[in-house]
Formats: sequence, C-alpha cells, structure tokens
Amino acid sequence: MPVDATPGPRPLLSLCMIVKNEAANLPRCLSSAQPHVDEIVVVDTGSEDNTVEVARQYGARVSFFDWCDDFAAARNAALDQARGEWILALDGDEELSLTIDLRQMLQGSVEVLSYLTPFVNIYDGDRPMSVGVVRRLFRNLPGVRYVGRFHEQVQYPDPVVGQTLAIDTVKILHYGYAPELWMTKIAKRNIPILESICQSGEAGLMLMTTLADMYTNAGQPEQSQQCYQAAYDRLLPYLLAGECPPETILLRFLLQKLTWQALEAEDYETARLCLQNGLKWFPDYPPLSYLAGLNLFYLGFPRGAIAYFEECLSLYRENRYTRAESFETAYMTSHPAFSLGYSWMKLREGQKAVEAFKLCLSFDPNYGPALERLAEISPRLNTQASEET
Repeated sequence: MPVDATPGPRPLLSLCMIVKNEAANLPRCLSSAQPHVDEIVVVDTGSEDNTVEVARQYGARVSFFDWCDDFAAARNAALDQARGEWILALDGDEELSLTIDLRQMLQGSVEVLSYLTPFVNIYDGDRPMSVGVVRRLFRNLPGVRYVGRFHEQVQYPDPVVGQTLAIDTVKILHYGYAPELWMTKIAKRNIPILESICQSGEAGLMLMTTLADMYTNAGQPEQSQQCYQAAYDRLLPYLLAGECPPETILLRFLLQKLTWQALEAEDYETARLCLQNGLKWFPDYPPLSYLAGLNLFYLGFPRGAIAYFEECLSLYRENRYTRAESFETAYMTSHPAFSLGYSWMKLREGQKAVEAFKLCLSFDPNYGPALERLAEISPRLNTQASEET
C-alpha cells in the first residue's frame, strides 16, 4: 500500500527512482522531471559518489536499500514510499521529454490505468533502431507491484481493470548505452545477476534471451550460443503445437535470432518452423517478414520472396510496425529494398531491379551491395535500350 502519512490532499504524481552512483546523470534527469511532478522519491542502492546529495538538492526524499540483485524489490521499496495517485518511474541515466501538460493529462485520465511511452536510446551505435515503448507512467493503486529480479514489470492484482494507452507526447530519453558505460554494466552487473537467475532455474524465455544477447555483446559467443540453444529447447514445444508462449517479451527478438542461426546453418526446416509461428503471432514485426523472404529466396523461390520483402516496406510506409520491441530500422527499409532488387535480378527483371536498388539507396546512400549491383546492371540495361532503338 502506498504510504500517505502527510496531512492534506494526496499528490497527483510521484517520481520514483532507484539509483546508484548516478551523480553525473541525476541533474539532467531531475531537471527534466521536477517541474512536472509533485514529489520525488529516490531509493539509493549503495552509491559511493555524491548521488544522495544531488538528489536532495532537487527536493527528493531519499532512502536506502541494501542491494540484493533484485530490481523489482528495489523498485517496490520506492513504490512503498510514493503518495501520488500516479507513478512516473525513471532511471538516473534517463531524461523526461514531453510536449503536453502532464498534470492536466493525468487529471483527465479517468479510465486509464497506465501509459506506454516511447523509449529513445540516444546511443544506437552504427545500427539505427526503431523506437519501442515502455510502461513507466501508471496509476498508484493498492497492490501494484513490480515483479521480476531483472527486466522487472509492473503488475496489478486481479480484478483491477483499466485502459493502457500508447502516447507519443511523453518520451523517455535513455543515455545508458554509451559504449564505455554499457559494457561495464554488462560485465560487472547484468551478466552475474542473469547467470544467478538462470542457475536457480527461475529464468524464463525473456531472461534467457537477454543473457544470450549480453554474452554476444561481451564477446562470449560460446556462452551466447549455449543460452540461445537452451531458449530454443524451451520454446520448441510451443512451436510444434503452434501455441504462443505466455511470456512474449523479447520473443520476437528470440525468433529473429533463432531464424538467423538456422539460415546460416542451412537448416531451412527450423527456420520455417520459427517463421511460420512467428509471423502468425507477430505479423507486424518486420525482421520476421524479411527473414521469411530470405528463407524462400535461399530455397530457390525468388518470386515468393518478393511478397515478404514488399510487406516489410509496406509496414514502414504505412506505419504498421510494432512498437512493442525495438529492432534495426534497416529491416523495413534498406535490407528488404536491396533483397527485392536482387530477387528481380534473379527473375531477369532488370528495370524492376534498378528501381528497387535505387529505393534501397534512398534509405541508405552508402549501401555497398546496392551500389555494386546498380553499377553491374545499369550498363546492361542501357545497352539493351540502345539496341532496341
């Protein structure tokens, strides 16, 4: 139950944070949120810098939590102290960005239980990613808790009901993927926690996928492959039955990775099994449509592949792609456009191939394979046109 020991009306919005050694980031985060919230609750999990002093400078109520490798437990400690009708959850390396009056919006949200807001990673590296959404703005009702030691999620007890709305007028900007900072967090914090959860037998598909991906980022390919194999073994009964698992967070990404691995091993049956189910469960996830096209192309069916590549492009043009998970935007732009052109080349449709390669270059002017194929096919088409005239 939320703590409400202070006399007077209940605050509208509480900012809840768990932090550790975030003195460098906190001014940016708290400056962005302070004008829009009624109280700031900060739970420190063992800072060794002046994080606590910085938080107090912004009027935060600071308490302390003995870190136990459990993000949900720490966040619940913050929830227990929040008096607001609504909760805004931010991390120290994040920033609130909005184009509306947040309080006015919440005061009018009679039937809304929570909001999904865009989550923008400032550091995407050399592979631009789509913008996913997160549940960070939610109503503070009795019994609301975080669950999950890692990648914790907000849950309400039954029979709490209400709408969950996606909005783009409130965004969260994330600065935590700066390479030098992220790799340290992966090696020293995330991987040990996830390994502990997996060894205890508590890890589901989401955490197994997360650990596999972090092993990849940490340059540990053997451990990554073992983790992906364990996730596939867990997923296989659902694939064979054609039934979507109850745990779907990161399932799109897992299916994408398993399909890529199967295609690289020329295991087209496993690829087909993952794609058949994945496209049924998540038809708006472009990487799966793209890989379905590649699967058919590799099997010698370029005309069948074309439909999937065009679907990827349509998902982008019509803004129909999912926001539930972030993915490389190239899977709905330059990659399918190039593969579309290459498929038309195989079908000896030179002009259509040229149009597709030019489309690819409109998305990425430096897409090397498209430049090469265009240089290869254009002179041939020009010669053909000259002979016809």
